[in-house]
Amino acid sequence: MIRFWRSQQEVVITKVVSHSSGVLELHMKKRGFKMEAGQYIFLQCSAISQLEWHPFTLTSAPEDDFFSVHIRSVGDWTEALFSAFGAEEKTFKDPWKLPRFDN
Repeated sequence: MIRFWRSQQEVVITKVVSHSSGVLELHMKKRGFKMEAGQYIFLQCSAISQLEWHPFTLTSAPEDDFFSVHIRSVGDWTEALFSAFGAEEKTFKDPWKLPRFDN
């Protein structure tokens, strides 16, 4: 029940970085979210699939005012995520045009 309630809260993407090694770095914020070292989150991007949730380890420090993940493009879902963010063309979309995340 708690997980469902938390998944309904808005996740705001504050920064997107495409690394040359095929890694997409996403910085996000969510009201009331407190992270701890070693924590992971499940991400779901409804622009790609409404049924798929994928786990990612948080890569930011607990004292940061955001949380981040680094995602390597290795499969269908992550490749679709790269395309949705425009990371392949190195032309990122405006923040209001980015896909919506649930976690």
